[in-house]
Amino acid sequence: MPPVPSIPPALTGSKEGTFAFLTVRDRWPKILGKIVDQVHRYRHAHIAVHGEVGEKDIKWILSQLSELSYLVSTDKPLQDLSDHGENVSIWNEELRELRIKKGTEQVTWYRCDWLFAECFLYRQIMSLFLKTTTLKQFDPFASQKQSSFIGW
Repeated sequence: MPPVPSIPPALTGSKEGTFAFLTVRDRWPKILGKIVDQVHRYRHAHIAVHGEVGEKDIKWILSQLSELSYLVSTDKPLQDLSDHGENVSIWNEELRELRIKKGTEQVTWYRCDWLFAECFLYRQIMSLFLKTTTLKQFDPFASQKQSSFIGW
């Protein structure tokens, strides 16, 4: 029986020119930019319903999405989640284990395992919306899902 090759190492965004690198550098900022656009489009309708609290939430979420984009683009360490979602402890435990296994300096947006970082990005986005008063149920991908569905 021939030897079974070992599983290749996980992809990271640290090697220029790779799919993972291009995803972190180009695709993720576009995703975050589209979310910002969706929030801006929803802004007036949201404020009309939720008033001052809604306006405060809109301003806060826009600033947090900009901050997240900055953290990703400058390869900052992944930060623990701090919302009250049901799986926060699971994500934070996984981050803790990654920091122990790889070293804290390696658990950044570019240097972390790409697939984990991509999933974590979406969970981080959800975390931001969960921290608001009036945007907890807002789906930043709703229009994209709807247009894809209609296109079928």
